[in-house]
Amino acid sequence: MNNTGSVDTIPVPQALAFDGTNLYVSDAIDRRVLVFSPGDVLMLPRSILNAGSEITRQEGFVVLSGSAVANDTVTITIAGTAYKYTIKSGDTLPSVVTGLINTINSGAGDPNVIALTGAIPNTVFLDSKGTNNAFDAISLTATSSNTANLQTAASGAYLTGGNAGTTAAGGLIEINYTPPANGRGLSDTAVSADPNAAIPANETNNLPVVLGSTSSCTGCSTQVYIDGYTAPLFRISPNQIIAQVPFEYLDRSSSSVYIRTVHSDGGITVTNALPLTLAPANPGLFSAAGTVPRPALQPMHAAGNPSTAIDISGTVQAGDVAKITINGRSYTYTVQSSDSLSGIVNGLVSAINNAPDPQVIASAGAAFNRVVLTARQAGAVGSGIPVSASVTAASGKSSAGIVITAYTSATCCTTSGTGLITTSNPAQPNETITLYATGLGAISDSNGNFLAPATAAPYNGPQPNSARNSVSATVNGTTGQVVNAGLATGAIGVYAVQIIIPSNATANAQTPVFIAQNAFISNTVTIPVGASAISGAAIAASPNPIPVAAGQTFGTTTISWNSSASGVQVRVGSPSGALFASGGSTGSQQTDNWVTEGMVFYLQNASSGDPTSAANTLGTVTVHLTVSSGGGGGGGGGGTGATPGVTFTATPNPIQVLTGTSFGETTINWSVP
Repeated sequence: MNNTGSVDTIPVPQALAFDGTNLYVSDAIDRRVLVFSPGDVLMLPRSILNAGSEITRQEGFVVLSGSAVANDTVTITIAGTAYKYTIKSGDTLPSVVTGLINTINSGAGDPNVIALTGAIPNTVFLDSKGTNNAFDAISLTATSSNTANLQTAASGAYLTGGNAGTTAAGGLIEINYTPPANGRGLSDTAVSADPNAAIPANETNNLPVVLGSTSSCTGCSTQVYIDGYTAPLFRISPNQIIAQVPFEYLDRSSSSVYIRTVHSDGGITVTNALPLTLAPANPGLFSAAGTVPRPALQPMHAAGNPSTAIDISGTVQAGDVAKITINGRSYTYTVQSSDSLSGIVNGLVSAINNAPDPQVIASAGAAFNRVVLTARQAGAVGSGIPVSASVTAASGKSSAGIVITAYTSATCCTTSGTGLITTSNPAQPNETITLYATGLGAISDSNGNFLAPATAAPYNGPQPNSARNSVSATVNGTTGQVVNAGLATGAIGVYAVQIIIPSNATANAQTPVFIAQNAFISNTVTIPVGASAISGAAIAASPNPIPVAAGQTFGTTTISWNSSASGVQVRVGSPSGALFASGGSTGSQQTDNWVTEGMVFYLQNASSGDPTSAANTLGTVTVHLTVSSGGGGGGGGGGTGATPGVTFTATPNPIQVLTGTSFGETTINWSVP
């Protein structure tokens, strides 16, 4: 937010000159001369937008300086409504900022703005709730009861901006224009760099900087100039252009944009220059057609098996012991003085994978300092694996330096396959989903090292990568934890944002979601969220594996279950297989001697809906048989039988593979007394 000097803003014009075509304006404060040139095509304010959000917001801020003294007051007045904070004993400038933000946002919040923290210390940032507001619509003042102690400085008399969309280096912009009747547009043809791809897309080729030539218009062309350089183009049409801001533009807060078009008759038009506001990060979520708030564009269930995430935050304190427990199995890492938070993450990941854990695989969640646990098995088998986390303070310390938080109590979720989130296959509470966005700015690799993606090229760099400016998410008014947000592989200027749906989310086909970075808030999109799955459900077999004699292919076991569902069924082989047992939330039943190797028992929710539906699967257990040498035959005859106490199993078994794949991975477990 630059209210004093940008490509279209001059704090104090000092002198003017005109050469008959161009107007020259000197700017002594910024030590520059601005040149204003007329264009053949008049572009109106707000013609340039963030291609994801397609909105403009107005912004302002209040900077605090000096010292916080008890009983002094600070007041921020927004559009005539005053918000006063009384300083408490022990307050600091950061805590005063927090107090002001909480005062402005409390209850329903101010009707005009949202208050946030940002990258500048001791500053209250204000973003307009409304979009595309009129200029000078929201007034702003700030005062202190004792300016000898604490001083306030507002960014201006009104929230400013809104004359153009805001994005970041590498982001996508949308340039809109309505041609007059029988007039020229931004191009004479509609051309896409990749006719088969929409945004977001997995691109294979670099974007061109010139588009327009077709079989019917061989000499036509359109170019977009940003600060004098041609920008990569996704697509053009007479009334809209989608282009990319170069990743190299990390060093500026605004840019000048104009469009040059060669028409079918050989004529050339150039638009007037337009401002483009650039921030370190200003996210926009892609949306589909519809009424505002519009549905998210291509919202996706998490690819792969059920998962969860554990956050590592706080400060490094040598000797602290971080612990992650997975279905009763604990893995620890002792913090070293040379560690970083990412080093602690890597230590826990190694502890889990080196064991290895039989049910999950651990990975680092990029620069977000998170341990991601992914079930080894898909579907109901991999969902609901209990997970918890804790930390023990170093010896002699009263408290731990690090904070470790499990975002969910179990892996999640069982959906009808991965792919698009739809009303018939909605997101579930505790599930990790992916939304697509642009304008998230610079990125880092998993070790926090700066990455420099190539402009105009599909991203094929490290995964995971993360936006350097932290991303937060709000789902229906509740915080949705962001597992990661980084450039998607194969995409150009498009970021994949992975969000955990809050555990208290209720069924709603139009659940609102928005994300934010620093003081910049995205547009709001909607996704369908389904009813919460039954949590805490478990089904087990004992014994498992079943000891049998050599040559024996059947065994007997007892199936037990526990669930919060009021009624359940246990079926064999599939959700709609033969009914073995039914009853209340807790129970057990012994089989006869008919259980075979690899037989799967399904625990089905019978309290609502079709109990034979895969969507109502609460859990499964796979039963195995084990044969070992030893023991004696009956009746004086020798023989081979099971050795008591010996187990030998593989997990998963069977191994799930893609069609055409002839190899797989499993974990062999054994126990010999």
